[in-house]
Amino acid sequence: MSKSPTLPQGLRPATLPDAESAAYIGVSLNKFRKMREHGLMPKPRKVDGRNLNIVAELDKAIVALPVNDGGRE
Repeated sequence: MSKSPTLPQGLRPATLPDAESAAYIGVSLNKFRKMREHGLMPKPRKVDGRNLNIVAELDKAIVALPVNDGGRE
């Protein structure tokens, strides 16, 4: 099994698998998948049967989430 190439320091990946995407936005994998089902997170790309999420799309989705106005949820 070949090892994945390492990115140069300071260069962030363009895509992340689901588990790393969940960690990236600060939620559990289960919560991330539920957010995707509800349209709050973008649909992944399929590569060799794996879900890969585009980091730029995750960033846009995070910014588009509702703002906490300090009220009760």
